Amino acid sequence: MRIGSKISHGSPVGMGDQGFSLAESLIAIIVLAVTFAAGMAFYFNANNIYFRNLHLRQATFVAETKMEEIKNAGCNNTLNETGTAVIIGNINGLRDVVRPGTCTATNDVSVRVYWLEQGETTYREVNLITSVGS
Repeated sequence: MRIGSKISHGSPVGMGDQGFSLAESLIAIIVLAVTFAAGMAFYFNANNIYFRNLHLRQATFVAETKMEEIKNAGCNNTLNETGTAVIIGNINGLRDVVRPGTCTATNDVSVRVYWLEQGETTYREVNLITSVGS
């Protein structure tokens, strides 16, 4: 069975008066479908990487903002936090702040922000550590 109309004169080279066969048409459709599927896989992977990096930037901003608050307040006015809820883009995350028990001339203070990406079971995190004077 042939698909296409008959062309009597001036037909393209190699095609003659016969058009495309059903097998040729199916092979062309399969090649296009495989190419499209590969392109969509690339798109979804790139989209996933984009959002993971976006969440990383947003979590870094949350951690830096808290670190600036700690630097401005000084060591004596900084309280430890564990599991404080924060929003990172469109997902919920948690924040920990750890400082030493007593304030001396300079102290290392740590801010950790962590969250779960959609479909993942391990936390992603951002850790910032700085020295804060008393």
